[in-house]
Amino acid sequence: MKTAPCKFLQPKVKGFTLVEAVVVLAVIAILSAVIVPHFIQLQRQARISAIEGAQKAINGARELAKAKYFIAGNMTATIVEMDADAVAVEVGTGIPVASAAGIGKAMDTSRYAVTYSSSPNVATFTLPGGTGTCEASYEDSGAITVTTTGC
Repeated sequence: MKTAPCKFLQPKVKGFTLVEAVVVLAVIAILSAVIVPHFIQLQRQARISAIEGAQKAINGARELAKAKYFIAGNMTATIVEMDADAVAVEVGTGIPVASAAGIGKAMDTSRYAVTYSSSPNVATFTLPGGTGTCEASYEDSGAITVTTTGC
């Protein structure tokens, strides 16, 4: 007759050993060291792309205002109608001025934090939550400058 093994003599195996836990933590640490810098770089590239998108939006609004100005044919006008908004422009060129009444009305600024300064007139577009050195600046002359050092 066979006797059944005594269950009190068999070791109970539950959970992880200390070595297994340390190995898992080491693997997680190595993966984090590799992935986190890559993720930070992706965020920076996304902010750069977004501010370059702002540059293209500003350029498109500027060119559309100029086209409407020349189509209207009044070379002494200081405003041009765009989507039922009166956009302030430079006389003779139709380029929107760097103000809330100019480029601020010529384009949708809802995705950007926009500040307007005078002497010289400059409209500065930054991304919400971004730094002040990740920006697109628009001047009365129509020049657009993009700064990505702080992205």
